[in-house]
Amino acid sequence: MKSFASLVTLILTVIFLTSSLSHSGEMRTWTSKDGKFSIEAELVSDRGGRVTLRKADGKRLTLTANKLSAKDQEFLSSLKPSKTKSSKTNSDPKSSEKRLASAEKALKLLSKKLSSEGLKHPSGPTGECVVYATAGLAFMASGDEGYKGEVTKCYKFLKENIFKKGIIDDPKWDQTTWSYSHTLLFLAEYEKFTKKNAGVTKLAEQLVKELVARQGPVGGWCHGKIVDNALGYRQFVAATNCAVLGLGGARSMGIEIDESVFDKAEKYFKESSDLSTGAVGYSPGPGQKGHGEAGRVGGAIIACIAAGKTEGSFFKSMKKYMLGDLDKVEIGHGSAQLHQLLAGWACHGLGKKESGKFWKLYTDSIIKRQASDGSFATPKGDKMAQMTQRKGGVEDGDRATATHALMLLIPEGHLSVVTTQD
Repeated sequence: MKSFASLVTLILTVIFLTSSLSHSGEMRTWTSKDGKFSIEAELVSDRGGRVTLRKADGKRLTLTANKLSAKDQEFLSSLKPSKTKSSKTNSDPKSSEKRLASAEKALKLLSKKLSSEGLKHPSGPTGECVVYATAGLAFMASGDEGYKGEVTKCYKFLKENIFKKGIIDDPKWDQTTWSYSHTLLFLAEYEKFTKKNAGVTKLAEQLVKELVARQGPVGGWCHGKIVDNALGYRQFVAATNCAVLGLGGARSMGIEIDESVFDKAEKYFKESSDLSTGAVGYSPGPGQKGHGEAGRVGGAIIACIAAGKTEGSFFKSMKKYMLGDLDKVEIGHGSAQLHQLLAGWACHGLGKKESGKFWKLYTDSIIKRQASDGSFATPKGDKMAQMTQRKGGVEDGDRATATHALMLLIPEGHLSVVTTQD
């Protein structure tokens, strides 16, 4: 294990982030958990388990929060807003009441199903792990301590099922990158929600090892292992978005991941894009490069936030493109519900103004998709759901309800891996 000082040296990075913390600007002594390292510095930002400090000479360093002393961690906690259910951060006040009421109906339905038949997905364990991870994130995003039991049930299911094979045992139809990525993100939030890590870190390390091994030579990820899949391609941006987001969550837990993994992913995003507009395409391949869609670009934005890749003109151009195309996110190709979730999450990560724009556009249309029992249907433009339904599957099910509940609750600010940059 490398010493804390060596770790700091390795991750030393000059970044230019603004901070909304009222205590930034105050010099104080920061100490490592083992007491072997200390530094006099001011706090610049605390996001996703990564703390950025600035020394008196202006140099900055970024390190993992859980490597700091208990006193430092208590100081960081004191700066964060209290996690009450009524928190209304980053949201249009006029839509908050409707949004929260809709989310609560969805959570109650998910809770009821957890206690009876469980959460389902037509693809079996692989898809069900995505549903359980998403539902668990939604319960935690509510900030309601009363949902601890449901969060624990989600964790137990994931621990028991994450490495089970799906219904179709064929590498060409392997979809486990999705389940591994979602589960990693859940585990990162679960560790902070429960303030426990017994067994959680070990499972996360297994998933990290698998996902890192799956990164392709050009920096992207596919549905599963790097093989020619049934549709004839290997890597694409949507899967890469989720993989990087999950790995960013793992790093916030203190799991060491070589920075080259995130460097290659950022390069992959750039090579898939029209750099003049910020439109992130499906892949770097012919006919796919630069064909932007707001949800896919939003996914790249939150992946870059989680990876600490928010500097430079590329990130700014992605932000401009997504916000300019935000009104079309429900009609994007592929999984429109995933794209809308990622666009909403990206807006939250960018700040109150951007989050307000998203919810001004979509509060009513999202709530209209909710049935009286609390369940949700996917957007009409969701081609993935349409394809699944034609083959006899049910995409308008527990995954849609969990995804929409999470989407509605992200503005409350209780999740830590992607936090607002305001």
